[in-house]
Amino acid sequence: MRSQVFPSFAPVSCVAKSGRKSRFVLPTKICETGHRQTFYYPLYLSAQVNMSYKSKERVTIAMQTSFSNVVATAIAYLSEIDPVMRAAIERVGPCTLEPDSDIFNALVDAIISQQISVKAADAIMARVRAALPEGKVTPEALLPFDFERLRTLG
Repeated sequence: MRSQVFPSFAPVSCVAKSGRKSRFVLPTKICETGHRQTFYYPLYLSAQVNMSYKSKERVTIAMQTSFSNVVATAIAYLSEIDPVMRAAIERVGPCTLEPDSDIFNALVDAIISQQISVKAADAIMARVRAALPEGKVTPEALLPFDFERLRTLG
């Protein structure tokens, strides 16, 4: 059995202290079986993924409670495997990303942002929030909107 440990990156919107948005995902891994796997895990699930290969592939998820642990694991991993990234990390300094506490809001924002510019995505999210009660993006708040209403928002 072979085991490797990878940091877990989340497809969740994060906002740096500068106010700039950032998204990140774990790079794709080609497994021994030749299958391509890209890992997308919510921040609350893990800081590392243990890949074990026996007769079949298994993925076990180690629980982590702190976003800073996720970032520290990612920084250590990138610094270890890539000298160029290590130099960049040392030059840039500590990570100032903070997780979006509302996972559903982050999901909606990620979907909107997939194929358009950040400025256009921000404008659409602003219109969506303005159309919702209390400006909060929740499944319950979006459910009454029909397709045409959502389309008018962007």
